[in-house]
Amino acid sequence: MIIEPTNGERIMVSPDLDGWRTRPMYTVRQAAKFAKVHPTTIRRWLHGYKAPEYGMQPVFGPGLPKTEQPTEISFLMLAEILVVLRFRKKGVTLERLRHAHDYAKRNLGIEHPFASLKLKTDGVHIFQEFEREEPGPHLLSLDKGGQWALPGPVVQLIEEFGFESDLLVARWSPAGRDVPIVVDPLYAAGKPTIRSRGVTIETIYKMFRSGYDIEFIASDFDLDPKIIQSALRHAPGLAA
Repeated sequence: MIIEPTNGERIMVSPDLDGWRTRPMYTVRQAAKFAKVHPTTIRRWLHGYKAPEYGMQPVFGPGLPKTEQPTEISFLMLAEILVVLRFRKKGVTLERLRHAHDYAKRNLGIEHPFASLKLKTDGVHIFQEFEREEPGPHLLSLDKGGQWALPGPVVQLIEEFGFESDLLVARWSPAGRDVPIVVDPLYAAGKPTIRSRGVTIETIYKMFRSGYDIEFIASDFDLDPKIIQSALRHAPGLAA
């Protein structure tokens, strides 16, 4: 493990460490804040639930064992949650997504198919085959040329992801690629940070709320004041 402290904020883990994207990293509440949904929604997607007259199976395969540990969501699981949310906003049912996730996992040969670049490069073909086998509400949409394509919100999210050579998500730009904020499991335990610097958005936000002005914070971290302004604009939705 490689640790490079910068004001106590930057923690970098060697990329070859097994499980750096699959180990538990986020609480359900943290994941829900990133996804902008209620924590109960995340719990049901992960674990399913049973009620006297109704129940729901987990979205991502067999339910994860519930644990007393506060962190139970990995970075790749967070990425898949975000993708499911974008599909849901296009009206795709959870049942449909559950079957599609299982189908994509089997046909793409990877554990986290919704967190893979293959979702964009191979996903249309995979989902077309899926829809032929299991007709139902479409996971795809027709573009102006009459070709099947992933829904726009899903494509936009994939553009916010950064991928490693194994084609799995390695980092996420939650405010878009034009904003220098990144969620990277190699830095600051996966908290949102300033890209390439490791300074958490939470730290900047706390300093500002404590009365430090933008110029002082920028000078303290040797950053352009415009970056601090951008971080503060998005901080309420990203700071823990």
